Amino acid sequence: MPVDIYWRIGTHGDQRSLRRRAVTRGDWSPVVPGSVAPGVRAGRRDGYTHLDHMADVARASELAGFVGGLLPSFPFTDDPWAAAASLARETATYRFMIAYQPGFLHPVQAARMSASLQRATGGRVVYNVISGGGGPAQLWWGDRVDHDDRYARTSEFLDVLKGVWGGGPFDYDGRFYRVEGARLPEPLARQPFPEIYFSGSSPAAIRAAGRHADHYLSWLEPFDALAAKFEQVREHSGALGRAPRFAVRIDVLARPTEDEAWDEIRRGWRHVDPALLRGPEASGDSVGWLRGQSFVDWPVTGFRELEASPNVWGGFHLLRGGPAFGLVGSYAQVAERLDELIGLGVDAFVLAGVPHLEEAYRVGENVLPLLRGHGPRVPSPVSPASPSPHWKGPPEMTTRVGYFPHNNSLWVLRHRGVLERSLPDVEWVDLRSLPPGDRPSPRAGLPSAHGDHLFDGGYDFIGTGSTPPVTAQAKGHDIVYVATSAPRHENGRLIVRAGSDIASPADLKGRRVALAHGSWQTTLLLFALDGAGLGWADIDPVDAGTDAGRLLLDGEVDAWVASYPSLTRVEAEAEVRTLVETDGLFSHRSLWFTRRGFAEERREELAAIVAALQESDAWVRANPREAARLFAADDEGDVDAWENALRRRPFGLLPVGDGFVAEQQRAADLFHASGLIDRKITVADAVVPGLADLAAFSGAAG
Repeated sequence: MPVDIYWRIGTHGDQRSLRRRAVTRGDWSPVVPGSVAPGVRAGRRDGYTHLDHMADVARASELAGFVGGLLPSFPFTDDPWAAAASLARETATYRFMIAYQPGFLHPVQAARMSASLQRATGGRVVYNVISGGGGPAQLWWGDRVDHDDRYARTSEFLDVLKGVWGGGPFDYDGRFYRVEGARLPEPLARQPFPEIYFSGSSPAAIRAAGRHADHYLSWLEPFDALAAKFEQVREHSGALGRAPRFAVRIDVLARPTEDEAWDEIRRGWRHVDPALLRGPEASGDSVGWLRGQSFVDWPVTGFRELEASPNVWGGFHLLRGGPAFGLVGSYAQVAERLDELIGLGVDAFVLAGVPHLEEAYRVGENVLPLLRGHGPRVPSPVSPASPSPHWKGPPEMTTRVGYFPHNNSLWVLRHRGVLERSLPDVEWVDLRSLPPGDRPSPRAGLPSAHGDHLFDGGYDFIGTGSTPPVTAQAKGHDIVYVATSAPRHENGRLIVRAGSDIASPADLKGRRVALAHGSWQTTLLLFALDGAGLGWADIDPVDAGTDAGRLLLDGEVDAWVASYPSLTRVEAEAEVRTLVETDGLFSHRSLWFTRRGFAEERREELAAIVAALQESDAWVRANPREAARLFAADDEGDVDAWENALRRRPFGLLPVGDGFVAEQQRAADLFHASGLIDRKITVADAVVPGLADLAAFSGAAG
């Protein structure tokens, strides 16, 4: 039996993780250092909005295999109807499960709104009908109707909504609603009526669900309690000649191993207010909430006391807002529990994870494929009324993309098959298989092969460090920048042995300094020397590549511009001292660039590459261990060292900004003054303003 699996889209910001409850994504909390959507860069808002972040989550979960997303509705959220309308054009087949309380809309207006959105999206609207949990939140809406009457009102609301949609004219004279001759205009009336996911755990809710629900939606509970609740709904539905299906809303914390999953809970548990462990206080009349708390023997002292059954944990509400119960375990264990629920009759899920963006990829790619014999339903095609913003047409010619391990984003993209979905004829070119080109002495010049191969048929698109595009411009190549990464200060630094007599960059005069010449390391070293009043001619640069760490340990060089993971191995053997931190001196970004002709003539293919990189980078953020294995398999390196390196690095593509251009120009000027390039260049000549839209549209958060 096919299963519909939805993801939750946070309409009220998001936490960075379950380790702390602080909201850093979205503008529902003060913008502070570390905030995104919006964030602050150089003292100014970065222009990235909470809606951009919601769109990222929608696109990510669609790509990860979810059929749609739940848009919650609370007093402290954006309106889900408006959000769905905004997000629909960011996706292709993705359905929007709109949560709403019928008491705050007239059913005729709700019918018109829904049908209009169905018409615009090709039938991608789904209802999550809720009747409210009472208490202060209900009063915020101005609603003083008591608990059971709210469900009676909901039932009348749906009677009117369905009657109006039926083509009319429709008359209704009820306790809460009265209409005469109501109907939708013909283009709206013929739109498909949305599926109804109906929530509520009280007897009144179950009676209403039996009458109206296509899916009875419950929060997760211990499985035997869920089975009993489902049976009640079946009884009420059967008496009316209906047979509803069942859905469960579940938070998921899944990791490669069970220990890793529980370790995330342990880290968050340290910040839980001890007063909450005595037991929750009800602030409304929500039977579902009170019912969930009844499965826990309060008070508790340790987080494992909240594990009601294997992998079913009742403490999520202590780490983030929302329902208490969710699943914690390995990918395989979480898939097993979902399979057990399917065995109880569940044929739809609304899953969620914190943070929503990264966990959408993690769960979609590591848990959903493990569901045994119950593959998620493939979304059906939508009408031309809802075009996708992403280019998916076949390319007119082969697109050649260069890759190598030093550009981590391209390396992962090459090995995961993401780009092939939009560019099936992409040709991957391992840079190590191409002629290396001349490698001049580090005193005489810079290698130029990376830029040269853009123009000799090697490839059409490449990502490197900061130096190759400057070298390419200096050779007269007409390149353009496509995007940059966020600063990578943490990736490396200039170091010496702990006992070295070198105390500052000024002491490097006459000393041997190891580096991978022609990479970002050349720029960092030049910036450090310039700040100390020295030039390139004042040191003895050693182009050491992968041997640099060993040369430092053996005393054959005096200093080393080091990067991870190589630095991890050296730090394990000897104590080193940082001479110059990268942070504050050099942003050390990854850069992606191409030929001007390719950017102008094959813009759609370029957009597809950028979108695929964004998707792949989000996967790396969510799955650093799995990504580390891709690199370690290539160089027979240490998976732990690679994981450490990847966790330190930012992933995601950003538009080319003025600050970056200024820094590149300073580097180019120093290269020329040092004799490393033959002519002065203007970096801004390689910046095409229109290309900034590619990275910005793809939603890079930095």
